[in-house]
Amino acid sequence: MQAEGFTDQRDFHASLATRRKVSLFLACFEMSEPAVQQTVAFDTGTSLFWVHCDNPVGGDGEYSLDPPHNSAGSSTFSNLADCHEYCNNATLCFCDKKSCKYYMQYGTGFSRGILVSERFIFKSSHNRGSLINDVVHKCSHEAETAANDYNGLLELGTAKHSLLSQLGSGEFSYCIEKLGDSSYDKNILIVGKNLATGGDSTPFQIAGFKYYADLEGTSFGGKMLDNDNEQLKISNHKGGAAFDSGASSSALQPMA
Repeated sequence: MQAEGFTDQRDFHASLATRRKVSLFLACFEMSEPAVQQTVAFDTGTSLFWVHCDNPVGGDGEYSLDPPHNSAGSSTFSNLADCHEYCNNATLCFCDKKSCKYYMQYGTGFSRGILVSERFIFKSSHNRGSLINDVVHKCSHEAETAANDYNGLLELGTAKHSLLSQLGSGEFSYCIEKLGDSSYDKNILIVGKNLATGGDSTPFQIAGFKYYADLEGTSFGGKMLDNDNEQLKISNHKGGAAFDSGASSSALQPMA
């Protein structure tokens, strides 16, 4: 069923937000029918898309932004029973005829729940919104993260089960203009093939489902360091610089 006022398409814009006590960019969207607002961390360094469902999750059971998604109250929610294509070494699955339970670890946290599909509506101040049905994601019943400040994780990795792969889109862009203004509505994520680009560009490489850029050199205090630049470039999944919007700091190998 088409929601009034929205286009049914695979390209979309989504609002991005910042919060003082959260060191990540946050993506805002609506999901389910009736539609409910969700705010999740935005991460280009993973292919794990999950949203808190049903149970309050977190140390004190409270959320500073949105309540968990209520799957029982949604007419567009569906369990996945045949889900092995969405499981891999990073996501362990235990499937029966009714549902597919998952467990995954990443960074310093974990998420546990069931694999499901649901309707999503992405919109921003730049467009009226895109409605996307049957998006497969993880409905998290238990998690150990900094997720008291957000309701899940929106990934833009390249694995075959990622959101980008489901949408059949390999292109995205995002613009953060004002980091310190949580009410600024022009911070934006754009996914699709008709992206407007401007300014300088840096080519990326994809290795191990992540994005990398070659480093041409490093400097400290305005002085170029005497490094072997060939070792700064990516080769056989080694070297280079991983591009990860879900990381709150930058780091270099000791040799750099």
